[in-house]
Amino acid sequence: MAGSSGETLYSVYTPWPDVLQLGRANAVSLPIHRDGAVVTPTAGTFTLLAPGGQTLVDAAAVTVNAAGVSTYPIPAAVLATTVAGVVSGEGYQELWRITIAGVVYPFDREAAVALRPISPSLRVEDLTKEYVEITRLKGAIDIQDILDASWGDIVRRWIREGGCTYKVKSPWAFLEPHRELAMARFWRQLAASRPQSEQYMALYETHRKAYEAAWAGVNVSTDDDDDGRVDDPSARSRKGLVLNINVPPPHSRRYGGGRW
Repeated sequence: MAGSSGETLYSVYTPWPDVLQLGRANAVSLPIHRDGAVVTPTAGTFTLLAPGGQTLVDAAAVTVNAAGVSTYPIPAAVLATTVAGVVSGEGYQELWRITIAGVVYPFDREAAVALRPISPSLRVEDLTKEYVEITRLKGAIDIQDILDASWGDIVRRWIREGGCTYKVKSPWAFLEPHRELAMARFWRQLAASRPQSEQYMALYETHRKAYEAAWAGVNVSTDDDDDGRVDDPSARSRKGLVLNINVPPPHSRRYGGGRW
C-alpha cells in the first residue's frame, strides 16, 4: 500500500540501507521531498532497534537542520560491543516518526552495523584525467553528483545480486565499473543538453558497455565472520561465487547466486 488516500504522499530519500559503524558515533538523517523540494518537518523522533528486538534508541527527539532535514546523532555508546543485542550484521531497523503539517508520519529504514563500512575509490580527478575535455564541456553538470549517483547504483546492484557491501575488504575492486558508469552518465547528460552531437551518445554507449564488462570482472576479498580481517587471502568472492585463486571452482558453482 502507498498510504492513506486522504494524506499527502512524500518521497523519503533512502537510497540504500544505512551502514552504521560499530563503536563510534554515527550521524543519520532522513530527507523528505515533495514537488522537487525538501519538506521541513516541525518535529520528530528516532528509534533504533537491534536484530534481536532490543531498543537501542527509544523515541529520541530529532534535530531539523538548516536544510530542513531530520537528523539524529547516534552516540558511540549505543553501538558499543558491550551493549546487549549489538552485533555486526544486518537486521537493524531505524524508526522515524516525523511531524509534517500537524500529521505524524512513520518512516522505516533498514540498517546494518559493521566494523568498517567501505567507501568509493573513484575521484573526480580520475574522470578528468580520462578526458581532459570534461572540465571545459561540463557546464552546469556537477561531476561529484555523478560520482555519488553512480556509487549508489553500484551499491544497490551489489546488494540486489546477493552481495553485502560492508563485508567487502577490497573496495578498490569497484573502481573500474564505478568509473565506466560515471563516464556513461556524464556523456548521456551532455548529449541530452546538446542533442545535435551524436558523438556524446556514442561515448555514452561505449562506457555503458564497458561498465557491464567491468562489472562482470569484479571479485573481492571478504570478511564474512566480521572479525575485521580477510577470511581467506587465497579466495576472492564474486557475489554468490567464491573464487579460490589456487584451486579452480567446481563447474556446479561457477554460475551460482545468492549471498557469499
